[in-house]
Amino acid sequence: MSTENRDSAGRVVIVLDAGTDEGYRTARALLADGCRVVATDRHAAALVRILHDQPADRLLLLAADDSQHNLVQAKAKARFGRVDSVIRPAGLPLALSA
Repeated sequence: MSTENRDSAGRVVIVLDAGTDEGYRTARALLADGCRVVATDRHAAALVRILHDQPADRLLLLAADDSQHNLVQAKAKARFGRVDSVIRPAGLPLALSA
């Protein structure tokens, strides 16, 4: 029996600044809801704690800042096939470029 939220399951979400405490909580909550997560932060070491006890096939960790948005999207699409949304730790979605 799955506990995943049917609306979230399988969605691909980029979490910016995921190395912060709020970003960590956001990424982990999305993973718990069944999303595939691309977690970014300027410092790769800050992202490692997100990986603990998580399936590696649903998580991509990238060292990147906001200026590398196109690169992050390209890597996310290469890994997961699409990007459904981009979230800052505050939880506000960002518009995706076409």
